Amino acid sequence: MSDKFVPYHLRDINNPPAHLDDKQKSNWIRTAQKAQKNYQNQQQYPAFTLPTSFYEIIYVNKFTTTETMQKLIDHVRHCHEFTFDTEGEKSNKQLALI
Repeated sequence: MSDKFVPYHLRDINNPPAHLDDKQKSNWIRTAQKAQKNYQNQQQYPAFTLPTSFYEIIYVNKFTTTETMQKLIDHVRHCHEFTFDTEGEKSNKQLALI
């Protein structure tokens, strides 16, 4: 392997490394195409930012107070649109509400 790393978005899509088999070449080209598209989007569009005054992070766990839970319930009751996102806790495989 070469010790000179070429960023994915700078890869020459028409010139994959010769040592790759057909499937590896296909993956290499697809990765390069995705990276180029991503790089173009980064140059064309500004990064999305949301002022911290627009949201509040609240961790819900066994230490969450009843008052905090009631605040969240009241808030959700007045919302017209919202999303629940759950992700598994890797260490214990338990679901977490985000």
